[in-house]
Amino acid sequence: MALKRKPYFYDAQYKRMILQVMSCFTGYMVRTGVQRDGKHRFMDVPILYADYQNTVGYILQGGNENTVAYLPIMSCQITNSRQANELRQAPQHFERINITERARDAEGNLLINQPGKRKSIERFQPVPYEVSFDISVWASNQDQQFQLLEQIQSVFNPDMDIALSNSLADWTFLTSLIYKGETNFEKAIPAETDIDPLNVATLPFTVILWLSVPARVFETKPIFKIKVPILELDEQTQSIGVRQTIEFDDLTELDFFQLCADEDDVLQFQSFN
Repeated sequence: MALKRKPYFYDAQYKRMILQVMSCFTGYMVRTGVQRDGKHRFMDVPILYADYQNTVGYILQGGNENTVAYLPIMSCQITNSRQANELRQAPQHFERINITERARDAEGNLLINQPGKRKSIERFQPVPYEVSFDISVWASNQDQQFQLLEQIQSVFNPDMDIALSNSLADWTFLTSLIYKGETNFEKAIPAETDIDPLNVATLPFTVILWLSVPARVFETKPIFKIKVPILELDEQTQSIGVRQTIEFDDLTELDFFQLCADEDDVLQFQSFN
C-alpha cells in the first residue's frame, strides 16, 4: 500500500528570522589603542551564524586557510525553540482580506496612480514559538569586549522591534528581539595553538516567531454588470447608491434592468426584455 504524501511547503521562516536577528548586530566597530603614528584605528566587527566550535575554527583560520585570525567577532546560534502556549489564540481561526497591488508596465516598472491586480487572501492562524538565541562576543582583550558590550547593552532596554517580511498580507511580520538581561563571561583556550586565551561574552536573547501555513490566494475581478429583476429594482438600486430617475411610462414591457459601470465607474441603466 502506497503512503499518501503530505503537501510540501517551505517559506524559510526560520531562516528569515535568523537573518533579521543577525542584522541587528551588524555595523558595530571597536577602537584600537594608539598606533605608531599616534592615532587610533577603528575595526569592523563581523557576525556569523555558528556554534562554539565552528566559531573557534573560523577565528583560527580567519575565515579561510590563507589569512590570520581576525578579532573581534560576534557569533549567533539558536539554542532552543518551544511553543509559546501563553500566546496561543483560537487555533482554528482564519480570515480573508482583499488587497490591490500597484500596477506595473511590461518591464516591471511601477505605474503612478494605477491599480494593479486585485487579490483575495485567506490566511490561517499561526502557531507561536519562543526561539532562544545566544549572541557571543569574541575578543582578544577585555577592552574590545567592553566596547562592544556597552554599545549593544545600551540599545536593548530590554527589546527591539524587528520586521520579518514586507508582505501586505503577512500579519506576523512584526516581532521583538528581547534581551534577557544576563551576560556570561568566560575564557576560550583553543587546543594546540599558540594564541592567547579568547575573551568570550555571551548574551541570551529570545524572539517570538509565528509559524504560518501557506495562505490561499484568489485573484479577483471587478463586476461591471449586474442583472436586476424589475420587481427588485427599487430595493437593489437604493442599496448600491443609484439615484437615477426612471420614467416607466416611456418604456416597453420589461423583465430586467442591467446596471453597467463605465470607465469612470458611473452606473448607467440598460433595459432589455
